[in-house]
Formats: sequence, structure tokens, C-alpha cells
Amino acid sequence: MEITAEWTDQSKQQLREIFDYYATEAGLEVAPRIIDCMLKRVEILLNNSQAGPVEPLLAEYHRKYRYLVGDNYKIICIYCSGNDDYFVSLHKHENNG
Repeated sequence: MEITAEWTDQSKQQLREIFDYYATEAGLEVAPRIIDCMLKRVEILLNNSQAGPVEPLLAEYHRKYRYLVGDNYKIICIYCSGNDDYFVSLHKHENNG
């Protein structure tokens, strides 16, 4: 069974904005690599529902929201058991450490 990911509209827009930002600031050679890195993080979460820590701000909910950080963005995947689908959300990651 193939696992699919549905990107939120906000995440799709953010992915385009991230690409555009890096294309402008770092060049067209760098931008695709940044996006590829983020997409690989999503694949990790899709292929292993236990990968990444549970998102602490969403820990109280029944569903497990897991995340990995790619570049300066937190990539959150929400697994919906029953239909083997994931929803992907991107959030600006603030490194407070």
C-alpha cells in the first residue's frame, strides 16, 4: 500500500516562497537543493510513522503530530490512521538554543 501525503495549501505556498527566496538570495543552483532537502525530510516521516519527535505544542491531541526540521522550517506530518494518509504542514522554526 502506498502512503500519500497531502500538503496543506499554506505549506504549498510556503514551499514556493522558500524556493523563490533562496533562488533570489542564494541562486538557482541552491534553491532546488534546499527544497529537495525538505522533501527528503517529508519522505522520512512518511516511511516511518515513528520518525521525528512528537510536536510538543500538539502533544495533547489524540493523533500523533511528528516533525523534523529542514533548513529553518519545521515539517510536521499528521498521520491519519485508517486511510494511511499524512498531512504535511510547514512552520518557521525558531531556534531558541
